[in-house]
Amino acid sequence: MRTNLVLAAVIAFAAPSAAHAAGAGGRSISDFFLGHLVADGTYQDLRAGSNRHVHVDIHGSQRGQAFVVSTNTSFSDGERRNKTWTFKPAGPGRYIGYRPDLIGTASAQVNGDAIDLTYRAHVPAKDGKAYDLNFVERYVVRGPGELDNTMRITFLFVQVGEAHLAIHKAGG
Repeated sequence: MRTNLVLAAVIAFAAPSAAHAAGAGGRSISDFFLGHLVADGTYQDLRAGSNRHVHVDIHGSQRGQAFVVSTNTSFSDGERRNKTWTFKPAGPGRYIGYRPDLIGTASAQVNGDAIDLTYRAHVPAKDGKAYDLNFVERYVVRGPGELDNTMRITFLFVQVGEAHLAIHKAGG
């Protein structure tokens, strides 16, 4: 269940040419996530009562009207996950996100200095089972080239995990 957490931690990167999709305050998602970023933080599995450190290396690139984000996630217990997101503008400040393991699509909304992201994903667990989990994320600008990310993960309306990440431009 914890394998998808941080993947999302990278979300919604839209193309610079998609500036027409800017939200409140005139920002577009590319203002937050363009370029190479690095995220570090913790993931708490509320069911197991465990905490793991998480590191995510993030690379975004423009492909036509879409913005593609590749995430390489490493957990402190040695688990690694690689995911690829594709985000497309869907109106002022709104983006639709795609990834093969999503159930439906992700919804991203730019609100001033924050981005809200929601999605549902089919997540394999170490016990061999797979779970359909709901993710609610919020990214907030804390300074130039820096974001805070909080993530809440639920299963059947019960919170099963949470993550807190600090994201910054690589090399900064």
